[in-house]
Amino acid sequence: MAGIEIWDYRSSLVNSPADFSSSIEYQIQVVVPDGYPEKGLYPVMFIGPVEGSPASYGDGLKVAKSLNVHNERQCILVSMTTKASQWYGPRSDGSSEIDVFLLNCLFPFVDQKYQTIKERNSRLWLGFSKSGWGGLSMMLRHPESIGYFAGWDVPWTQPYSVFGPSYFGSPSLWANYNPQSIIGSCLETINDKKRVWIGAGHLWNSDYENMSKVLTGLNVDFLSAFAETGVHDWLTPWMSVAVGALFTMRSG
Repeated sequence: MAGIEIWDYRSSLVNSPADFSSSIEYQIQVVVPDGYPEKGLYPVMFIGPVEGSPASYGDGLKVAKSLNVHNERQCILVSMTTKASQWYGPRSDGSSEIDVFLLNCLFPFVDQKYQTIKERNSRLWLGFSKSGWGGLSMMLRHPESIGYFAGWDVPWTQPYSVFGPSYFGSPSLWANYNPQSIIGSCLETINDKKRVWIGAGHLWNSDYENMSKVLTGLNVDFLSAFAETGVHDWLTPWMSVAVGALFTMRSG
């Protein structure tokens, strides 16, 4: 049975072309299917962490592994840890450039070290809460990096005043990364086929409804699901539904 392989950014990835803040440490975590690499090349499902420490809401990678996603879907699972909570964009004080890390380090590193299918339609992003917000933002701004997106219980329509000051630090920087702000100018990245799944069931239900209206109003062909869970974490049954939607979209 596959374990979790851990790569330390500072040692293994020091030759990355990106210039990262010395105050931030990343660990890349990987789970491969049983029998890897005998079956050739594999799609990759990236699982975006919510907090610097996964304990707050559970550990998405461990939940996916416990559900046997890597074997049932014959994919490589990838996640990471960081020192601080992330919104998947840069901090205005320069203390974090996690979007640069994803593009210039994480995605290329996984392709170099593992037998992956190196094209957009074989990269899937599973996000929850703020990692859903950030994952869709990444997909819209850099469509070559992510082919399919699923996000559950995401604060899609919260204003800058709720989360922006503590992370992005300026309204203009936040607006450049906010999925709701940029989606209208990025439709070509997601409107060729179904590429987006959104779901909710606890904390951000009204945001889910509002984002559904935004997507519908822009004629985006997307999948969605609502099921009240009573808890805002990785451990509730929504993950199986989201993973199923990701691979349904990929095969469609």
